[in-house]
Amino acid sequence: MEHETVYRGPELEETPKGSAALGIVGALLGAVVGAVPWFLASTFTNFFIGYLGFLIGWAAAFGYGKLHGRRSYPLAMTAVVVCSIAALVLADFASNMFVLCTDEEWQLAAGYYGVPVAELAFFSIIDSENLHLILPNLIIGLLIGLLGVASCRQYVRQYTQSGQVANRPNAPIDPAVAGAARGWAQPASTGLELPRQFTVRAPRRTLVTGVVMAVLFGVLLVVSVMVGIMEEMGGTGILLALVWVWLLAISVVLILQGKNWRLEVDGDRLCAYTAFNRAAEFRASDIANVALPSALGGQARLFGRDGKVLFKFTQVMQNQPLLMQYLAEHNIPLRG
Repeated sequence: MEHETVYRGPELEETPKGSAALGIVGALLGAVVGAVPWFLASTFTNFFIGYLGFLIGWAAAFGYGKLHGRRSYPLAMTAVVVCSIAALVLADFASNMFVLCTDEEWQLAAGYYGVPVAELAFFSIIDSENLHLILPNLIIGLLIGLLGVASCRQYVRQYTQSGQVANRPNAPIDPAVAGAARGWAQPASTGLELPRQFTVRAPRRTLVTGVVMAVLFGVLLVVSVMVGIMEEMGGTGILLALVWVWLLAISVVLILQGKNWRLEVDGDRLCAYTAFNRAAEFRASDIANVALPSALGGQARLFGRDGKVLFKFTQVMQNQPLLMQYLAEHNIPLRG
């Protein structure tokens, strides 16, 4: 006998489509922020690290969603691609400008010709005779940056196609929930009844991303310290090292989330684990409600009857649709 997929969660309704202008601004701001590590590495360590361009596309996509860009996949991807390319070109140009303007020989040459050093550096960079020195690194960075853009397509598609909100049958819905529930009440795709046991956990890419970032930023930290000591960079070297330490700390958090952050469900009993592997057991009857985030990438929270947070989870976690169906079957209300 074939099993018919039955979704017992909330019904779905359309939500506002967002703003194209704000989405483009968000993508541009995100891409610029994502280009900062590349600018710092290429400017102050004298190493070209094109792999950092991979982060820019993800930062642009995050910025587009964070500012509630229009839920149109073609528009969103166009904004992410264009803004990522613009940020890469801008970061490369700014790096070359900074290096030339702070070089003593270029400063002396500018004084000899009687022109500002910034003007001399600018025209030297755009001079066609010097493009063969600049374009190779820029082209490599653009190619890696476009690979980053390609890898975040699913993230963008998830945002643009999550234009639905949860609404329980024959019951009014709080307007605050309507704005918060986009894309969270998705049915399980297994075509089976809700299993008694399942685990909601961070996707595998969280651990992989954390490991890759930890290796990358760890190497950059060591290189920055060595270059800073050899070239006596002083405050600049310390600032750059602090940036890598901060990014390395984020990488470690991602690794811990990928390994430990989960919710184990066994019938009426649940056990929540934090990123630091601290466990807390409770029952379905102990859950008072679930608060959904108001923006893409936010965390939903399970609240206990004492008002404390029992577990936090995101839309991209494994088996999140099963958890939403589980909450619906236990009549646990949603709120914004």
